[in-house]
Amino acid sequence: MPSPRDTHGPIVKTGPTAGEVRSKNQDGQWRAKRSDAGKPRGEKATSKLGSFLNK
Repeated sequence: MPSPRDTHGPIVKTGPTAGEVRSKNQDGQWRAKRSDAGKPRGEKATSKLGSFLNK
């Protein structure tokens, strides 16, 4: 795995871009991890129409 010292930035630890350098926002700041990262997914949200069709 590359070192942040070699890549001049933080390395992504998990997810589809693991091992790559974290990207930056338009203002130049490093992107933060998602607030829901690592949390289990809940049940799928259904619309009112979807719940009607499931009955």
